[in-house]
Amino acid sequence: MTIPWPEPSDPADAAASHDGDIEADLALAIRLADAADAASMDRFDAADLDVRLKADHSHVTEADLATERVIRDILDAERPDDGILGEEFGTAGSTARQWIVDPIDGTANYLKGIPMWATLIALAIDGVPHVGVVSQPAIRRRWWAATGLGAWTNGADDKPCRLGVSSVARLDQSSVSFQSIAQWDDAGRTDDLLRLSRAVWRDRGYGDAWPYMLLAEGRLEMVAEFDVKEYDIAAHVPIVREAGGRFTDIDGADAIDSRSALATNGILHEAYLTPAWGGRTLSPLDRGRMLGVVLLAATLALAGCAGSPAPAPTPTGPVVSGGSQTQDPSATGAPGPSATPAGPPTCAGIIPADTVDAFTEAGWTSREDPFYVGNIELPDGIQCTWGNAKIASDQVQVFGWAPLDADRARAVKEELLGSGWKEFEENGAVYLTATGDMVMNPDDDGYGMTYRLDDGQITLADTRQGLLLIQWPPAG
Repeated sequence: MTIPWPEPSDPADAAASHDGDIEADLALAIRLADAADAASMDRFDAADLDVRLKADHSHVTEADLATERVIRDILDAERPDDGILGEEFGTAGSTARQWIVDPIDGTANYLKGIPMWATLIALAIDGVPHVGVVSQPAIRRRWWAATGLGAWTNGADDKPCRLGVSSVARLDQSSVSFQSIAQWDDAGRTDDLLRLSRAVWRDRGYGDAWPYMLLAEGRLEMVAEFDVKEYDIAAHVPIVREAGGRFTDIDGADAIDSRSALATNGILHEAYLTPAWGGRTLSPLDRGRMLGVVLLAATLALAGCAGSPAPAPTPTGPVVSGGSQTQDPSATGAPGPSATPAGPPTCAGIIPADTVDAFTEAGWTSREDPFYVGNIELPDGIQCTWGNAKIASDQVQVFGWAPLDADRARAVKEELLGSGWKEFEENGAVYLTATGDMVMNPDDDGYGMTYRLDDGQITLADTRQGLLLIQWPPAG
């Protein structure tokens, strides 16, 4: 797998032109990754793979050794004055400019034929990693960065796609990878891990290099681990930092030799450094709402990596039929006739045209989904999530509309009130709004996601103020 990147046409030119040129260093690192991929994939999942135990009782395969040799041979030829630190063959040369290499990070996965392993290549200058390449050839993925040049991955058709961390700013909305329970236990931090798991939205132990790349892509907010060497983490540092994140050891020091790592989206870094997290237990409905936001952020990130924003979907579904329905005042507020729009609702149709224009000018597109309240689907409804398809972000706006009969109105109220939502009436309509810790992004009055039940219909916005923008069915 060769990822396009500007590089000198001849290796001799690369050796001659690298002096102070971080772009030339990155181009070389990518060529090193190309060579490493060929060596490692040659023996991946081989039935006769040679596997041995090292002195520390960890495994090493013939592919680990062959891959590091390939990298060292190229560096010896093209950068003879640079030093190198590799997992399998140790340290040689200067530490002022030092290449730090883990030929196969995740050897345990490699030797069992599991494709979640990577080659890690970094260049540290005076001890600080400035170039990083992480290559996972078994799944055809690669990530790379250099100081001042941004962080990138291969998107659709192997076209470079710039990375950006998430903007999640609350622990209880964050998703984290703790890597290994055993690591935390050996470090005497098991209690901290349990407190962390209670404070965040989602915790998993993805392991090895991949979660750091998920962080850089905006899909995780924190990765932390213990008992790591320089070659385990050096390549991740510039990728995370150039994506807008922060990378330190577990105590907040800017070091890669202290045997621990803490990588975050930056916003939450100080919060993760505090071991006395005060978490709360989220209800299934809370987790479902947060999952919708996170999944949208991931979808937008993928759309951005595909090279162009996803177009607004073509509306589908049946036209809401005419007629009137008698509503239960106790369930929906003041009784009134069923809504009878002239056609099916669309994401661009349920809010004002000038709002759509403002979203479009900001680079936002919409995603159309069925209207759900918890596990209750409301037929003929629409839920629209607007966001920027060019970056990975949780900054989105949600609007929804659906016709509502009395039975479903009662079910909706039971679902929301049973999950701790607040009910109040105003101007003949019933409002159900998230309160307290459930509020993710409050409006100026402190209200979070809010439903309005009125006149045989239900509307939804991520803030109460946002309900004012919904103009469906159209007047006339």
